[in-house]
Amino acid sequence: MNAFETISKVFPFLYPIVFLLVLIGGYVSILTSASWETPSKKKSSRNKGEERTWDDVGNEFKEMLYDVFHSARESLKDTKK
Repeated sequence: MNAFETISKVFPFLYPIVFLLVLIGGYVSILTSASWETPSKKKSSRNKGEERTWDDVGNEFKEMLYDVFHSARESLKDTKK
């Protein structure tokens, strides 16, 4: 029997097996949190009792977009040199 014929018969069964192994391994690593460090929270300049408005959310969204485009522009500048 040819090696390629053997692999072609076994190969369709490898997809679900690998998928399940990765899925189970991912859930185990998330639930055990052994390899993950908890991210430190960014300190806010706001008081804890103060409410956020939609204007605050919009301003944070604009700042996030600015940071994304600014960093992309800076990385493009570096590659052109």
